[in-house]
Amino acid sequence: MRSRAFPILTAVAVLAVFYGVPKILEVFFIHAPLPLVVFGDLIGCIAIARISWKLGAGLYVGLTGIEAALLQTDIVAPSTLLWTTDLVPALVLAAFAVALVTVSDLN
Repeated sequence: MRSRAFPILTAVAVLAVFYGVPKILEVFFIHAPLPLVVFGDLIGCIAIARISWKLGAGLYVGLTGIEAALLQTDIVAPSTLLWTTDLVPALVLAAFAVALVTVSDLN
């Protein structure tokens, strides 16, 4: 039996990979707003699409549209959007991972 902390550690690891790594790449290597919108969700949504292609594709199209609209209308500053773009796919993946770990502990 695994420790009770294992689901939390799993969520932290998934968030580090699917939120932290893209953020590092965006901050240091991508400086234009359009690549920010396109690249920001792509990694997480591709991983989600490996589980459910409809969810991954729908999430990517929806989030990209919302982010593009927010950039065009200046409702949210690009610097703020930079830190929030990858959060939704990363949280979805963390929830999938925690559910998988929790269910596997029951068996």
